[in-house]
Amino acid sequence: MARFHTLRRCPLTAQFWFLGLDARQGDLALRGFRKSPSPQGSSLYTLGHLTLHSAGLTLDLPDGPLHFNRRTQTFTRGGRTVPPQQGRLHLRAALASHEAWIAARHGEGYREELVRLHRPPRPVVGALEPWRAYLRGGGPAGGAGLSFQPPVPVVGWVPGMGVQAGQVL
Repeated sequence: MARFHTLRRCPLTAQFWFLGLDARQGDLALRGFRKSPSPQGSSLYTLGHLTLHSAGLTLDLPDGPLHFNRRTQTFTRGGRTVPPQQGRLHLRAALASHEAWIAARHGEGYREELVRLHRPPRPVVGALEPWRAYLRGGGPAGGAGLSFQPPVPVVGWVPGMGVQAGQVL
């Protein structure tokens, strides 16, 4: 497994740790992510407009792909750096959709149970509270667990969600 120097307060540090567990436990495949070989490192997992890799991710947006480099914790689009807040804002719908799917499959306390069972590395522990706040929409960092709204129909195309209008998430 690749080792990365990560920023402790970046919510994506925790998200990638959870996604790695999801891949190992088969949840990405069950959700519909298509696994394909990668020229370097781990496999690629693609669902709709989102492609995951241990080194980062790509979200296809109407005006060009947004890339997140996990090692540097930077976002780029078209070779230009994108501010972290803007990059994370683009990703929030896709990641919240995945987390809602995970919670529906395993229960609301599943992520917190993974933290207790697997004892994540220190950078992940430091990123858990920012991750919780990020998925809540950037609100206050307090609160014990994740709470997701019930599934809602998608009114139109939402970047990164990989769903059609009218589908329920």
